[in-house]
Amino acid sequence: MNTKPTGISTPTYNSILKEISLIYENAQSEGDGNWNKTTLFAHWKIGERIVEVEQGQKERAAYGDMVLKQLSKDLNRKFGKGFSDRNLRYMRKFYQVYKLKEVKTQLSWSHYRELLLLDDPAVRLKLESQAIREGWSRDDLLKRVKLALADKTEKSELKSENEPIKDRLKRP
Repeated sequence: MNTKPTGISTPTYNSILKEISLIYENAQSEGDGNWNKTTLFAHWKIGERIVEVEQGQKERAAYGDMVLKQLSKDLNRKFGKGFSDRNLRYMRKFYQVYKLKEVKTQLSWSHYRELLLLDDPAVRLKLESQAIREGWSRDDLLKRVKLALADKTEKSELKSENEPIKDRLKRP
């Protein structure tokens, strides 16, 4: 652990690693019975911390992915699964897209990961509300997200008609 990724100081890296570890450990130790709420809060807080560190640096693009990959390695080594660099990018985007008070605990982290594929806040909110009201599973929501993305793409002249839908899904 504590390997220094290029572009970020060792103390800064060690600080974010320690803070994310504490957020996760605190979430695991909370025994109030609402694991989903605790998980969503922890992922939002981890995303917040990642964004704070990135904003403190001058050129995020130059080192951001390297830092997330190293964090992924170190966190997975410490805690096991759940900290892929993709999942860390989702946590970052979760914080950027949602205010904590807007997070609905009726939806799981898996639901929110699918909603984050949508750039349009109005479409995202509509599908979020429908998923809660109709009790959609993550797979049900993903089907609607794909349809929304396909509809958006059909309206756009920038995308080829022959491009598979999987290539149009936008991962953070």
